[in-house]
Amino acid sequence: TLLQQGVKDITDLSRVAPEVNVRPGTMNNITIRGIRTNSFGPTLDSPNAVYVDGNFNARFTSLNGLFFDMQRIQVLNGPQGTLYGRNSAGGAIHITNKPGEEFTADGAVEIGNYNALMLTGALNLPLGDTVAARFSYYRSERDGFYQDTDLNDQDLQSWRAQLQWKPGENDSLLLSAFSSKLGGKGSGAVTLESVLKNPTILTNTTTNSIVAFN
Repeated sequence: TLLQQGVKDITDLSRVAPEVNVRPGTMNNITIRGIRTNSFGPTLDSPNAVYVDGNFNARFTSLNGLFFDMQRIQVLNGPQGTLYGRNSAGGAIHITNKPGEEFTADGAVEIGNYNALMLTGALNLPLGDTVAARFSYYRSERDGFYQDTDLNDQDLQSWRAQLQWKPGENDSLLLSAFSSKLGGKGSGAVTLESVLKNPTILTNTTTNSIVAFN
């Protein structure tokens, strides 16, 4: 269902959860029911928590490469401090897909304009009655949307490896490793030619000058 509705990264969550809004960019500022932060730094926390298979992601810079090989996404609205601590005043988002008991393998290739290319793949390996491993990979790249510049491009690569041991029906141990590399030049701005050709748009005069350049 998520793939059919075009949910490919965290900025697409509003398509299935209208109370969630994500300001795209390097930081991916997440808003849940109007609660967000406008301050960023190595010691600052977000009021909305994001978990992957139960592991808390403290920084939103790592969220760009999480949306692949997913089983489900849960959005918990409202203060979730009782279960998820001080980082969930607005709510919590859970992303999960753990190793299963059956052998499965799947993959997909998607191409598009602006030289877009997306590769996804996942391999689930049962290693016995109680142990299973899962490996998944994601690659997405495309050129920028603007002319005469390389801005607004995408160069993202992620992988995830998981090993799960279930000695009993109510007991399990999950070991996971995740890596994401965000490349490219990212978002940017370009000068509007209409403003330069018609300065009255900003200055209300006929003086041919640039207002607040850079």
